[in-house]
Amino acid sequence: MPELLERLGPQTLTPAHQAKVKAVAVRLPELSGDAYSTIYGKLNADFHVGRYSDIPDAQWEQVEAWFRCELDDAERRHRHGGR
Repeated sequence: MPELLERLGPQTLTPAHQAKVKAVAVRLPELSGDAYSTIYGKLNADFHVGRYSDIPDAQWEQVEAWFRCELDDAERRHRHGGR
């Protein structure tokens, strides 16, 4: 069984976590002015994956922290009139 799990690789983001990513990603363009593709591109690059759905679920806490940081930065820029 361990061999099979090793060949399968780490479990990727669960459907529930993917839905949360989408929900938060909807807020970012409103604040930052960035296109969805830019946001997903940054997320993918920062987690070294081709698609956000390929991020290991074990990294969920880091994904949440990434979005908190992005939202905080976007809200700060939005409040100060810059994008």
